[in-house]
Amino acid sequence: MKFEDYLYIRPSLEETQIKINDLKQKFKNANTVDIQIDCINKFNDLRNHVDSMFTLASIRHTIDTLDPFYEEEQNFCDENSPKYTDLITDFFKEMVKSKFRKELEKEFGTYLFQKIEVSLKAFDPIIMEDLIEDNKLSTKYGKLIASCKIEFQGKMCNLSQLSAYFENPNDLIRQEAQKLYWQFFQEHEDEIDDIYDSMVKVRDRMAKKMGYKNYVQLAYYQLGRTDYDSELVKGYRQQIYESVVPLHQKLIEKQRKRLNKEHLYYYDLPLLYLDGNATPNKNKDELVKAAEEMYKEMSNETNEFFDFMLEHDLLDLEAKPGKEGGGYCTFIPDFKSPFIFSNFNGTSGDVDVLTHEAGHAFQVYQSRNITIPEYLWPTYEACEIHSMSMEFFAWPWMDKFFDKQCNKYRFSHLESAIEFLPYGFERSNGHKNLNLRIKAA
Repeated sequence: MKFEDYLYIRPSLEETQIKINDLKQKFKNANTVDIQIDCINKFNDLRNHVDSMFTLASIRHTIDTLDPFYEEEQNFCDENSPKYTDLITDFFKEMVKSKFRKELEKEFGTYLFQKIEVSLKAFDPIIMEDLIEDNKLSTKYGKLIASCKIEFQGKMCNLSQLSAYFENPNDLIRQEAQKLYWQFFQEHEDEIDDIYDSMVKVRDRMAKKMGYKNYVQLAYYQLGRTDYDSELVKGYRQQIYESVVPLHQKLIEKQRKRLNKEHLYYYDLPLLYLDGNATPNKNKDELVKAAEEMYKEMSNETNEFFDFMLEHDLLDLEAKPGKEGGGYCTFIPDFKSPFIFSNFNGTSGDVDVLTHEAGHAFQVYQSRNITIPEYLWPTYEACEIHSMSMEFFAWPWMDKFFDKQCNKYRFSHLESAIEFLPYGFERSNGHKNLNLRIKAA
């Protein structure tokens, strides 16, 4: 069965509620742990099915935000996923107070109960309408970004396609591409500001309704973080600032010298070499073929995984009109299928997708037979261990993608791994003075 044949049926929240309530009542009245175990297993089967339908709707909407059917289904998901969370939470409340909790922890693991307790701190019916509003704002932003159409160099581009020109060795082309890119955001500034302002307010409102000082602690719970808090992250950020930022500055200075520039301007940063960045110079099918050969040689497990992805058409890689920006990996439990979404634009980032997102996909493919939803993925930051590790596992095969430019790519890739740390730190911490040699044009 191909991905296009994966059947989507809008889940009935009414039927789901009846089934969960029946299981909850049976769980409460159970006089043996075996009955409760059976209820949890059936509860997880039900969740996996509903999650599959929500995920299918989301994938197909992001692939084509102009499709009216899946636009309506995405609206349904935005409206109803918080209501669905409320049903899940009700069952979780019974699980954590079970008289057989020790036996259940032995069966399902203590970590499941830690995850459940965190999720209970992240949800309350009093924030239902706020969560619905937050969902709709996220969808609205994604659709806005997908609407971009900019003519450049004789080609109609979306934002992903236009960003490929950021790496052009010609200064004027890079500068003009950047100008048009940011002009799109300027033209939609009021709408974007309104979305952002509304998101800040709705999230702050949610946190305060639930008794938190601000959104920070609620966000940590929503991300499922069980073993560290914002104070520990504050210490980590300080380490990044003290230890990694100086190295980042040195790398930027080396880039300035490579480009033979007196100063680096904002439109110079994506260009790493005077003669141009390492590019795969292959079309989508050729890149996928190279990835297929790589994963076949890497291990039996990766070979089986990537064959599965190709057999079921579980990669949507090329940028196209109406498609949301960015890239992601997700999982469809009913079909035990990872799915990779991206926007190829002819840069080295296309190869990064076939290693980074495939790292996520390989991890969840290896976890595909786990029926407990909380165990399918680690937390978001732990997920990056699998994706970024796969990027480096792929190094011996980079000649398949870059031919004689493979060492140029490896250096750029290693450099980018270091430079990501201050970028992630700056983005999350709001720290703006990294004292880099970058000047506004």
